[in-house]
Amino acid sequence: MEADTATAGLELCRTHSIDAILLDYRLPDADGLEFIELLQAQNNGSSPPVVIITGEGNERIAVRAIKLGAEDYLVKQGLTSEQLQLTMRSAIDNARLRLQLRQSEERFRVSIENMLDCFGIYSAIRDQSGQIVDFRIDYLNAAALESNRMSAADFGKGLCDLLPSHRETVLFEAYCRVVETGEPLVKEDLIYKDVFGTQNLTRAYDVHVNKLGDGFVASWRDVTNRKQVEANLAQMIEVLHSIIEGSSDVIFVKDLQGRYVIANSTAATWLESTRELMLGQDDAALFPPEISERIQQIDQQILQTGESIVYEEEVPKQGELRSLLSAKYPWRDAEGNILGVIGISRDISDRVRYERDRRLSEQRLRESEEQLQIGVQVAGVALAHFDYASNMVTLSPEAATLYGIDELTVTRDRLHATFHPDEQAMMAQIIAQVIDPAGDSWFARDHRVVWQNGEVRWLSVRKQVFFDRSGEIPRPDYAILAAIDITDRKQLQEALYQSEERLRLIADTIPLIVWTTDPYGNYGDTDYVNQRWTEYTGLTAEQATAYGWQNLIYSEDLPAVQAFWSEACETALLYEIEYRLRRADGMYRWHLVKGLPLRNEQGQVIKWIGTCTDIHNQKQSEAERAQWLAEAEAAREEAEAANQSKDEFVAVVAHELRSPLNSIAGWSKLLQSRKFDEATLSKALDTIWRNTQAQVQLVEDLLDISRMVKGTLQINFAPVNWVDVIEAALDIVRPMAEAKQIQLDTHLSFTPHISGDFNRLQQIAVNLLTNAVKFTPESGRVEVHLEQVDAYVVLRVQDTGKGIASEFLPQIFERYKQGQRNTGSKDGLGLGLAIVKNLVELHHGTITAESAGLGAGATFTVQMPRLEIPVIQRESLVIDPNSLTGIRILAVDDDPDMLNLIAFVLQDFGADVKAVTTAAAALECLSQFKPNILVSDLAMPGEMDMNWCSR
Repeated sequence: MEADTATAGLELCRTHSIDAILLDYRLPDADGLEFIELLQAQNNGSSPPVVIITGEGNERIAVRAIKLGAEDYLVKQGLTSEQLQLTMRSAIDNARLRLQLRQSEERFRVSIENMLDCFGIYSAIRDQSGQIVDFRIDYLNAAALESNRMSAADFGKGLCDLLPSHRETVLFEAYCRVVETGEPLVKEDLIYKDVFGTQNLTRAYDVHVNKLGDGFVASWRDVTNRKQVEANLAQMIEVLHSIIEGSSDVIFVKDLQGRYVIANSTAATWLESTRELMLGQDDAALFPPEISERIQQIDQQILQTGESIVYEEEVPKQGELRSLLSAKYPWRDAEGNILGVIGISRDISDRVRYERDRRLSEQRLRESEEQLQIGVQVAGVALAHFDYASNMVTLSPEAATLYGIDELTVTRDRLHATFHPDEQAMMAQIIAQVIDPAGDSWFARDHRVVWQNGEVRWLSVRKQVFFDRSGEIPRPDYAILAAIDITDRKQLQEALYQSEERLRLIADTIPLIVWTTDPYGNYGDTDYVNQRWTEYTGLTAEQATAYGWQNLIYSEDLPAVQAFWSEACETALLYEIEYRLRRADGMYRWHLVKGLPLRNEQGQVIKWIGTCTDIHNQKQSEAERAQWLAEAEAAREEAEAANQSKDEFVAVVAHELRSPLNSIAGWSKLLQSRKFDEATLSKALDTIWRNTQAQVQLVEDLLDISRMVKGTLQINFAPVNWVDVIEAALDIVRPMAEAKQIQLDTHLSFTPHISGDFNRLQQIAVNLLTNAVKFTPESGRVEVHLEQVDAYVVLRVQDTGKGIASEFLPQIFERYKQGQRNTGSKDGLGLGLAIVKNLVELHHGTITAESAGLGAGATFTVQMPRLEIPVIQRESLVIDPNSLTGIRILAVDDDPDMLNLIAFVLQDFGADVKAVTTAAAALECLSQFKPNILVSDLAMPGEMDMNWCSR
C-alpha cells in the first residue's frame, strides 16, 4: 500500500494491518519526525516499525528519528535494493520478536500471580450450541500432577473424565461461571472427595480460579493436614476440658482483675454455686473479707513476681473450714506475658486417711504430665503405652489409625508386624538398644508402616522407656510412644525433588545460562548452573560452586558489577546489568544478566534465580552504529572546516591578485599621463614586470593545484643533473636573497643524476628556496646541501627563519594551510609546499619538514632515487630574432589586449601575423591566409574549444 501524504498514511495505518512503514522524510504536509509522533499518538504507542528514507543524509535527523522509535534511517544516495530489502526485513523481524516477548512475559506474569502450591491451565470444551460440557487439561505443574495422581500423559484429557466428582459438586458449575462472567473464584477450606489415581481420598483445599481466554487458570493448596491438625487440636482441647471438668480438684483461672474466667464443677460445688454464677466474679463476692483479702494478696504476689506458689490454706465449705493444698502459677500467653493466675486446690482435710490415695493421685498426675509433655513435643497427635510386664500396648484412637490397626490393645509383636519389611531388621535393632538399661532409653525415628490394605504410610516416632530400678537389675517397666503421620510431607518432598529435576532438565535445554545462588547473594555460594554454563565456560558444574563467577567477569567490568550486585542484595529487587563474560576459548562476550529474588510466604528471600543472555552481536551493532554517527559528525566538521578554509583562501587570492594589479595599474596610469626620466621609467617598468611575474606565478600555482586535484599534472621524465637544477633555481632566488642581505651557502659535494622533469624539479627547488628566503629575516642564512644516502639523492634546504609551530608542522604540506592566516599576510596562498609535495611524489620521492619551533628556523629534506646511467647533456637553444621572417602566423584570441600583444611580439620577430577574435573569422582565414602556424586561445566563449582545430 502507498500514500503520498502523512494524512493518507495515518489513515491507512488506522484502517489496515501494517507490518512495516517505509517513510520518506519529506512529505507535503509533514516531515518524517512529525509523522512518527502522530502515528504513535494514534496507536497509543503500539505502532508498526518505521524505516525513514531521505536524500539529505542529515545525522541530526537520524538521531532524532531513532530516539522517536524509528527502526532505521537510510540515505537514498547509493541505496541498493538488497540493502532496502534487508533493512525492512530486519525491522519487521525485530518488531515481531518484541511482540512475542511481551506476550510471553504477560503469560508468565499471570501464571506467577496465581501460583500457590498447585497450578493448572484449562480450556473450555463446548458442544455445537456453545454450552460448556467439560474442561480440557492444558497444563498442570509438578505439584498439581502429584496432588491429582496424574502425569503429563493426561494433558489434553477432560477434567471431569479424570475427576468425575467435579460434576457432583459445585466446582464444575463454579468454573463455568468464571469462564462465562470473568469473575474470579476464591474458595477456602473446600472439602473434595474423589478417586485420585487408585485411591479414594477426601481432601481439603484453598482454591483460586481466574478466567484465561476461553478457559481458566486455577491454583490450589492442599490444606488437608492443616485441617486434620486443627481437628486434633480441638479434640485435645476437649480432652483437656474433660480432664479439668472431671477432676476432683478445684481448678480455676483468674484474669488480672481477679475475676474467674474458668472454673470446674468441683470449684462450684465447694462454693455451693454453679460455674455460670462464678464466672466474672472475684473472691470478694465469693468469700468472707478476711479470706478474700488473703487470697488476693497471694494472687498479687504471683502477678508481681511471676513465680509459682504451693501452700496450704483453709477455705469454708458447707459451714466448716476445710484444708486445701493449693498450687498457683502465672497464666501466660505465647509471648510470655502474664494474663492472670491459674490455681489447683485439693482437699487434704483427711490427710491421714487419704495419704495413700494422695500419693497415688500424685503419681498418676506426674505420669499424666509426662505423657502430656511428650505428646506436646511431637505435636500430640497419637499416643501409645507399652507395658513390658504384660507385653501389651495400649493405643489411642489416633495411634490405632496411624498403624492401621482396628483394636486399641495389641501385643508388641502385633504392633511391630506393621513395620515395613525393608525396615523391620533396623527397627528391631533400635528397639533392642532402647530397652537396654545401659542405652539412651529413648529414640526418635521416621519409618514406614504397612496397613492391612497394603497402603504404605510414613510415621515420625518418638519413644521414651521408663525402668523399674527397685531391684538390683533395672528392667523396662513401661514406655510412652508418640507419633504423627508425615506421609504427605514425604510425598511433598518427593514431588519437590521431581519438580526440581524437571526444572533442571528444562534449564539445561534452553539456550540461556541459568544459575541460582544463596539468599545472601555471595558469588562463591552458587548452588546450581545449567548445562549451557558448562558449555560456555568450559568448567564443570561442580567448579561453579568453588570457582566463583567473579573470576569469569572482565576485569574492567568487575567493580561496577560487584557494587550493583551488593545494592540488589540489600534492596532485594530485580537485578539487571550488562557485562562481559569469558568464554572457554578466552574470548569475552557481552551478556545481559538478570537476577530475581525468590521469596517464601513471609516475604524473605530464600534464593536468587538468574539468567545470562549473550548480546555480544547486538552490542557490536550498537558500537558500529555509534561509530558511523561519529564518523558522520567528523565528516560534517571536516566539510565545514574545508568550506571555511576555502572562504579564507578566496579572500587571500583576492588580496594576492589585487596587490600586484594595483602596482601595475598605478604605474601604467602614471606612464600614460606624464613623462619621466630614464631612471624613473626603468623603475616603473621593472615594477610592472615584477608584479606581472607575481601574477603569472600565482596563476601557475593555481593551475598546478587544479591539475593535481584532477590528476592531469604531467611529468616528462628524462635524465637530469640535480646540480644544474639547483644552480638554476639559485640564480632565480639570488636577487631576492641579496635584497634582504641573506647569505646563500651551497654544499654540492657531487654531481648526481635522477630521472625527472627539469622544469618541475626546478619548480621544486625554487619553491623551497623562495620559502626559505621569504621567511628568513634580514642578514639571515640559507643553506643548501646535496648528498647521496644509499641509492637516493638527498636535497636539504635549511634556514634560520621564523620556524614552524609544532602544532602546525603535521599540516605544513596541506593545501590552503599557513602558519598564520589573514588577508593582510604576505605569506602567499599556502599552495607552494602542497605543489612541491605532489611533484616530489610524482618523481617517486619523499619530502619532510623539521623545526624546533617558532624562531628556530626550518629544514626541508627531499629524497629521490638516484639514476645510475650516464646523462646526455642538452645543448642550449638559441633563438634567432630573425628566425620568423617569412612565416605566416594566424593568432586567435577573444581578448583584444592579449591579441595585440601576441601580434606585436611575433611581428617584432619578423613574422607575418593575421589576428582575429572569433572562430568563424579564424576558419575563413585558414582558407584565404593559409598560415604556417596557428596560435589560439583554447578557453574562449562560443564554439571555440579544445577540439575545434580538428575542423
